[in-house]
This record gives sequence, structure tokens and C-alpha cells, in this order.
Amino acid sequence: DMLLIKTVPVKDKTCEELTNELSRVAAEAAIEAIALIKKGGYTLEKQDGSAATFCKKITKSDAKIDFSMPADEVIRVVKAFSPSPAAHCLFKGLPVNVYDCDVADAEYAGEVGVVVALNKNGVCVKCGKGAIKITEMQFAGGKRLKACEVVCGNKIKAGDKFD
Repeated sequence: DMLLIKTVPVKDKTCEELTNELSRVAAEAAIEAIALIKKGGYTLEKQDGSAATFCKKITKSDAKIDFSMPADEVIRVVKAFSPSPAAHCLFKGLPVNVYDCDVADAEYAGEVGVVVALNKNGVCVKCGKGAIKITEMQFAGGKRLKACEVVCGNKIKAGDKFD
């Protein structure tokens, strides 16, 4: 039975951001619940077991980015697996972890997985429908980089392809 219910909007948060917020809200709720118990007169609410869902064990293969999916689905994969196990793909045959991205702010034509635009705010990659703007990534053997560091370091150029 439940003593207290708190909700937290997911919105565009990464798993890490959502975990941090849930930790904060849970700590506040624990204090509030203790106060309710001490005061007494509370009512417990039954949980609806039929509304429960099951999630299979998550593996690294679940975090593989498939750029043929619509951009909004690719974004959900990236945010769900950030920071661990990290959404990933290949770039020039080498693994790349993608930690954050947004919807690209323009429509782009081109082949799926191809870098269609880039600037200090992001690396735009064409998806099955729409495009994403990668804002944080990590190349194999390197450190986590913001888009401006990737672009300034000339690690990626328009026309390059992610697999």
C-alpha cells in the first residue's frame, strides 16, 4: 500500500538527469512520509497491480543507435542510455558513444546516418524521418566532448557517415 505519491515529468531529461531528480524528490518524500506517520491519521492507497509493467534486462546491444528510425525515437534511445551504458554507433568503423542530442532545428535531405550539417551547437545527422543534433559524444579511446570541441577539433565533417 502507498502512503505518498510523487510524480516527476520526464520531458527531455537524460537517464542521469532523471535519476538525480528522482533521488532529490525521493529524499523529500521520505521526510514528508515520516512526518505523516508521526502525525497519524493518514490513509493508505492500494496499488493497481494490473497497471504494472515489466522491463527486460537492459543490455549494451539495446543502446545501439539505428539512424533509420525517426529522429524522436533516436533521441529517446540516446537519453534513455545516457550516461550508461551509453547509446552508441560506429563512425569510420570505430565506436562512438552519444550522450546527448536534440531534434535538429531544420529539415535536411540526405542519406540516413550522414552528417548533414554541423556547427558549435551540434552535429546534425539525418535519420529515417528528420534529423538529430548531437550535442555530446565520445570517440573510442577519447574523452567525452561537447559539440563545439568536436567541430573545432575537425573530428567530423559534413558528408561523414555514422553506422
